[in-house]
Amino acid sequence: VCIGGVATLTANITGGSSSITYQWQFSLNNVDFTSIGGANASTFSAPTDATGLTYYRVIIIDPLSDCSDPVSESTFVDVKNDAQVLVTVNNAEVCIDGDATLTAIVTGGSSGISYQWQFSPDNNNYSNISGATDSFFVAPTSIADTSYYRVVVTDLQSDCSDPVSVSTMVMVNEDATVEASLNNPEVCINGNATLLATVTGGSSGLLYQWQSSTDGVTYFNIGGATSSTFGAPTTSSGMKYYRVVITDPNSECSDPISQPTLVTVNEDATVFVSVENAEVCIGGSSLLTAVVTGGSNAITFAWESSTDNVSYAPIPGATNDTYNAPSASVGLTYYRVVVTDINSDCSDPTSAFATVNVLADPDIDIVVNNPEVCIDGDATLTASVSGGSSNFTYQWQFSTDNMNFSN
Repeated sequence: VCIGGVATLTANITGGSSSITYQWQFSLNNVDFTSIGGANASTFSAPTDATGLTYYRVIIIDPLSDCSDPVSESTFVDVKNDAQVLVTVNNAEVCIDGDATLTAIVTGGSSGISYQWQFSPDNNNYSNISGATDSFFVAPTSIADTSYYRVVVTDLQSDCSDPVSVSTMVMVNEDATVEASLNNPEVCINGNATLLATVTGGSSGLLYQWQSSTDGVTYFNIGGATSSTFGAPTTSSGMKYYRVVITDPNSECSDPISQPTLVTVNEDATVFVSVENAEVCIGGSSLLTAVVTGGSNAITFAWESSTDNVSYAPIPGATNDTYNAPSASVGLTYYRVVVTDINSDCSDPTSAFATVNVLADPDIDIVVNNPEVCIDGDATLTASVSGGSSNFTYQWQFSTDNMNFSN
């Protein structure tokens, strides 16, 4: 029985006289018995106000001549606390087809208790699970869902309570998948390249491990890189691949690996300008080219010009790595290019100046010291050039008829 229950012992007598009397006795060890004061009826209600195992027997006294005084065999009454039940689960979170076994742990109560497991999709309305009458229950895990379970304990003995456990949640998840994203695939030295692992599915107990590779084939764990984010080192230039390995320790959960992500760390950009034809005549072609070393693939160009090498102005539309300098009018113009590198921690260098000198077309006059001489006389012709560049050459020609000239 449980505390406060009814345990009534009854002496069943066969034979003897009509003058017999009763004496009930108790014992805590089933050896040493003590008479119970006032317990002289054929029935005895055992006390049940405290827990414990007590043995009882009854002595029959028959006063008539030559009648025996038999002693019954002992009978025990076990008084227990009301049953209490606690439910444990080996895996509160599993992936599909994982093992989630719930176990009812009962303290107190009698040896005659029974179990009934119940289910609820919302932790409010519970219904019995057919056939789930053992002390344990294996939750179904074939579908991703969250379910709640509890167990009802029924104790049929006298005054014993029928406790209901608190609810226990079992979460069934899809297997985890992971993708790695990167804020800046290209940076300059000391730039910010932060990778982020985005996980769908899996349990709340999954773990992260970032790995690196120089060839995209062989990967090594990065010490301490166990968060969902990882800041790639950018203290030296080079290319490195990164990926993240997910470990999900829960039952039947997969351990996915993200796709590799490349981080390129560049030296800061430097730029100089090369000139094809620094001197041209009006209408000539002079091509300026920005030669960049370092920097990222995201650089932009902005050409500027100046007539005094002091005040520079942007040239509208001149945003390529080459620029054709105008040559419609005579004059010396200074040019430079401004490089903008939008990636993290990259510098924006400005080139040194380059000049383009547009000259008027050359004009040539010939003077001769002696237009007429005798044989072996001195006739020296001198070419006087104005305009043109500093790179011209001479080629004299002659003609006997002032029409057909040859070198």
